[in-house]
Amino acid sequence: MVKVSSSSNIEVFNVLGMTELTPLTYVLVNSLLERGDFVKPPVGRPVPGVKVYICDSFGRPCPIGVIGEIYYSSPLIAQGYHKLPEQTKVKFLPDSFNPHVEGSRLLRSGDLARWREDGLIDFFGRADDQVKVRGYRIELAEIEKLLNNFQGVKQSIVLVKRNRVNDPRIVAYLVLIEINSQHTSSWRKDFGSSLHEYLRAHLPYFMLPQIFVVPQFPLNSNGKIDKNELLTYNDCEPLMSSMFSQPITKLHRDMVEVWSRVLSIPSESIGIDDNFFELGGHSLLAAAIAGELNEPPYSCPITPRMILTLATIRAICQVIEQDSSHCQLQPIVVSQTTREVALSSAQSWLALFELGFKGKGVTNELFYFKVPTDLHWTQVNEALNYIIKRHESLRIVLNLIKANKIRQSAAPFVPITIQVTNCSSLDEAVAHGKRLLFSLDKVFNGQPLVKFNFIQLPSDRLILMVANHIIMDGISYQVIYQELGILFDAIKTGSPMNLPEVKIAFLDYINWENRVFFQDKALMDKAQKFWLQRLKGFQAPRLPLLIDSLLCIGDDTHANYLWFDLAITHKIDTILKEYRTTLFVFTQTMLVALLHLYTDSTDITLHQAARSVNHHWALSLVGNLAVVNYSRIQWTGDITFVDLLRLTHNYIMKEHEFRFYSFHELLRTISESLKGDNDDIYNEFNQILPITISQIFDCDEPLEFLEAIHRSAYVLNALIVQFMKVQERYTIVLNFAKNGFDKEMINEISENVEYFVKRIADNPNMLLPQYFEESRITKWR
Repeated sequence: MVKVSSSSNIEVFNVLGMTELTPLTYVLVNSLLERGDFVKPPVGRPVPGVKVYICDSFGRPCPIGVIGEIYYSSPLIAQGYHKLPEQTKVKFLPDSFNPHVEGSRLLRSGDLARWREDGLIDFFGRADDQVKVRGYRIELAEIEKLLNNFQGVKQSIVLVKRNRVNDPRIVAYLVLIEINSQHTSSWRKDFGSSLHEYLRAHLPYFMLPQIFVVPQFPLNSNGKIDKNELLTYNDCEPLMSSMFSQPITKLHRDMVEVWSRVLSIPSESIGIDDNFFELGGHSLLAAAIAGELNEPPYSCPITPRMILTLATIRAICQVIEQDSSHCQLQPIVVSQTTREVALSSAQSWLALFELGFKGKGVTNELFYFKVPTDLHWTQVNEALNYIIKRHESLRIVLNLIKANKIRQSAAPFVPITIQVTNCSSLDEAVAHGKRLLFSLDKVFNGQPLVKFNFIQLPSDRLILMVANHIIMDGISYQVIYQELGILFDAIKTGSPMNLPEVKIAFLDYINWENRVFFQDKALMDKAQKFWLQRLKGFQAPRLPLLIDSLLCIGDDTHANYLWFDLAITHKIDTILKEYRTTLFVFTQTMLVALLHLYTDSTDITLHQAARSVNHHWALSLVGNLAVVNYSRIQWTGDITFVDLLRLTHNYIMKEHEFRFYSFHELLRTISESLKGDNDDIYNEFNQILPITISQIFDCDEPLEFLEAIHRSAYVLNALIVQFMKVQERYTIVLNFAKNGFDKEMINEISENVEYFVKRIADNPNMLLPQYFEESRITKWR
């Protein structure tokens, strides 16, 4: 067609038609050649007398660029199918778009398409080619397109076939281009291996099909491929097996049971070859799975790193069955005496900032806990003493031995009496909280790094808690929040205060990390190599900062709070469930997309702060286990939010395996051996965007309390984007240093974040530029 249209004066048209209404759309192919559309020409625009609507699954018109189903409007549409009233009812509809046009009807085509900016229509196949398998929405045509582009494949048909237990699986039937050597077993093996590698590189694991080669496709009486007949071909030898495999052994079944519970996925949807990360797993969930499997009734020898590195149930079980002696972590030694311990990797970089400011508490944070009004302050004091005794991290003191050498130890528990301060208003309580925040200003003199105060308001009561970030992370506050709730309930019912025993003390765990885990040279070398390769060659876009610094510490901090209503939150939860990802990934994707719209960059690297747990006993420890490292997202060309969400998920999960290796550890290693390319890499690292994303704990407290009270003494970056759920509502906090971003710019960013999240919740399938009118974004140059 291209050859004829380009080498002669013959006009060539691409026409789309249906038996129910013919023709429907057309386009002159000759006019498209200069634009390069001849590879996949659009189907054009409607013929006179026909209107086209491209709608989503709710029948609402889709924006330009968003794929939906084609609906035709015309008085020329047929009346229905002969003697098929049910099918007629589904396909032939009243014309809700043109009720004033006499006789006009809507025809639901079943075809997928999207509007282009130039008013033409791009065709994307049949809607009934989009199926659900094991909870995933899959476009069979997408798999066919990939198969047809692979060298040696003449044609492919991809279908869903059910096995004897009615379990659906994706199968692909191929007709190959005739090659003399293709009948040999070695050619078949090499071809199958190459095809498998090709599909793995282009498809998520749940879309990988089982592949059969057939000499030719069966045809029906109309000369079309008989797909039902293809599904009866049971004697074909598979060229490539499907990725979904049922559990076989008891160990497989035990693993599936625990993965299902921890990952919140039905057990029937988990195969033993499914990838842990592609199921939504991350390092904390790996620790949770290992923790459950190590305990009765499973008593299975497994470590979190086995899950992170092996990633599939089959691979993990093979290692366990071959030699379980390698599946045990070296034990954590429990100390019975007071001991001094070096700072952990997670603590060290924060200590550097404190040293730079002479231990004045630049990493202090202020949190609060709401207290039931029917409890007496003495009862609250008793519960808090129980928590302080239970978690030794709340009793840690730091001592500066010499120069920059710091040691930490836990002071013996001594009950404390907490002062009650009466405040007439929330503003007065906030002012008191700020004074408390800055009163913890001698970090290295062996004094406690936590302070409490009770606040009595006219109608509310609060616990204010100030803690230095060196000994406390966000998840620690969540643990305390949950444990206080349990203790308060016990007091109200007259029950004894009794929480499950803490498996390991914080300092014993830190000592184990320092002396055992981080002494694994092979693992550390592997992690360093991963991050150097992961970050090589990135180009950081410029930001409109008031200062030029990797880490912008500001003593004048601000925070903008954005909270979304339950309707928006539920829509976001639906997106997370459909694409099996997390709120962390969603928030980072949103932030990366917004930075792309501001900078036009398709290579965005941020700092990412998240808890890193290297032993399952440490999963619910109170203390600072939060590690800051990098997260790099790259792509090319136009992309929808959903595609960027998938891409971000895959990138983040790959980075999770080496989350323990923090950014400052990488910089330290490079700075100690500045040789060759490392000079360039070190300089590049100092260009990384001074933006950090992190998750803080969910809570049920009033929003106005959180906005007023929760604050940091300083921010360690130009912008820290935190997120959580407050009273089940998705909430984003933008913490920024006044000497980093201009207030007006931050307000614009905040408004655009709020606007963007709402648009994504309504439709996550749009191309990124389509979410914003051009006037909303002030480009950063």
